[in-house]
Amino acid sequence: MPHQDLRTKAGVILAQSDTTIGFFSHDQDRLNATKNSPKNKRLLQVCAGFKDLPRVPLKHRSLVRHKKATFVYKGKEGWRAFRVVQDPLTLVFLERLGVVFSTSANLSGQGYEPQIALDLANTIIEDKRGLSPRKPSSIIKLGHARKRRLR
Repeated sequence: MPHQDLRTKAGVILAQSDTTIGFFSHDQDRLNATKNSPKNKRLLQVCAGFKDLPRVPLKHRSLVRHKKATFVYKGKEGWRAFRVVQDPLTLVFLERLGVVFSTSANLSGQGYEPQIALDLANTIIEDKRGLSPRKPSSIIKLGHARKRRLR
């Protein structure tokens, strides 16, 4: 399937990420609506390579390249959250999708329920790991001078 078709036809994708099971989509508003989250809630973006990241503060580049975590930092468009995925099984579909928004596979404020997650997804991608909740990634907020762990 060509890249464009996958990007436009996939809708809300349910898949095991490098950390935990989650929803993926190119449309942030669609993910928020699916989860019953506030429409203006900002979501994490995941990408397959460092070239897809907005400019990272020079002081923190080494940390971003080597730590498996989600990073929040201020760019030209305001505060954004990114994670570069390096897990080979996740990269199989992420390289075809490009940069996508990602969020946990549950309704806002609730825990993970497998049947609800399956019902909410338009596309399901399952690999040999199956679909199961695991520990989410650490979240680190990067400032110009310092960093702070949020989760």
